[in-house]
Amino acid sequence: MHSLFEILKESVQNNKRKKLNMNFLISGCAGFIGYHISDYLCKKYKKSKIIGFDNLNNFYSIKLKKKRISNLRKNRNFFFRKIDLNDTRSLSNLFKKKKSK
Repeated sequence: MHSLFEILKESVQNNKRKKLNMNFLISGCAGFIGYHISDYLCKKYKKSKIIGFDNLNNFYSIKLKKKRISNLRKNRNFFFRKIDLNDTRSLSNLFKKKKSK
């Protein structure tokens, strides 16, 4: 069984060989797993866009989630939007905006 990071690394290496520009979309980027994946991607793949979204709900500390987003925003390749995964219109707009840039 492969870890998420091993699968991600293999996928990225395959795309690098093909010389593709890569964008990553991370849902729940303020949560534990999403934050750490986003942080890893920002540091490892500085030429890629890391697009994170989260609804910043109160399941646990909103203050902690905002701190994580603040840390991620220090990376020039990270973009954040406060969007709920169920909000299909906002997600669609996010895809359109980031795709056109």
